[in-house]
Amino acid sequence: GIEATAMFGRGTWNDDHLMLERHGVAVEVVNIVNDKMLSRALSRGVDVVLMHKSEEFPLMEKVRGLDMAEVAVPDRTAYEVFQDKITFTRWMTQIGLERHVPFVYEDWGSAVPRLPCVIKAASGSFGKGVHVVRSGEEWERMIGIVQRVGKDFLVQDAIVSKEEFTHNFAAINGRLLRHQECFQVTMTDDVFVKGKNDAGIRNSSGFVRCQDQPHREQASEVLHTIVNHSCYHGFGCMQYKISPDDGLIKVIEVNPRVCGALNRKTDRFALLIKAYVAQYLLLASQPPPPPPPRGVFFV
Repeated sequence: GIEATAMFGRGTWNDDHLMLERHGVAVEVVNIVNDKMLSRALSRGVDVVLMHKSEEFPLMEKVRGLDMAEVAVPDRTAYEVFQDKITFTRWMTQIGLERHVPFVYEDWGSAVPRLPCVIKAASGSFGKGVHVVRSGEEWERMIGIVQRVGKDFLVQDAIVSKEEFTHNFAAINGRLLRHQECFQVTMTDDVFVKGKNDAGIRNSSGFVRCQDQPHREQASEVLHTIVNHSCYHGFGCMQYKISPDDGLIKVIEVNPRVCGALNRKTDRFALLIKAYVAQYLLLASQPPPPPPPRGVFFV
């Protein structure tokens, strides 16, 4: 039977949504064009509204303003920090997680960093604006391009590992839900970037139970800190690799939305949606907890 109803604000009905219904989650998919359509969609009885793409964020804010359904999306301040890769990396340092992000070269214009390295734009998803640099000649060429473009870029160590993990989670007002989902991707090259080099993915079907990960305690501790200091609310996914240098997880990014890989694993996605709705309804009947500490960019 149906245990929860979720609404997606963009897209069209597809087989993934049918599979979600088979796993107990009914889906409303509405291409909203005006407030009347939005109110009508919400009035059909929606437990939670989800975001798949960053372009949907203005719509999510509008839905939240109507106060007709639970919107599983961070507030604007948190969203903007997670969307900006430079701000996010500096924020991670501010909350004491500098060892869990790839090393950042602040003065990258004066010397060649350790190679291979990664040059990434401040914004972008699915590997866009990310460049892997493997030689001094390539470094000089890329820096020339970056300086001509004139946009904000970040230069970091490349984490040399073929394995990349996506830790899907949900949180309510800074409280991390116990139920989480993790996926593992194996690349054909140890410095490929997921999204940019998807042709180099050798295996992307690897669902890994969070409790079976050899680095599960690290991932859990880092994720709890991120959620707590941002007072995170909604669904998200933390992508990371394991550094061969120190054995620590290195967070590449935290996307403040539903992960596309999770959307394709409908049985796992349905479990997370149902866990979120159940926890939200439970917390809604209780007095609110004291606000958790927030990172410097959230004050």
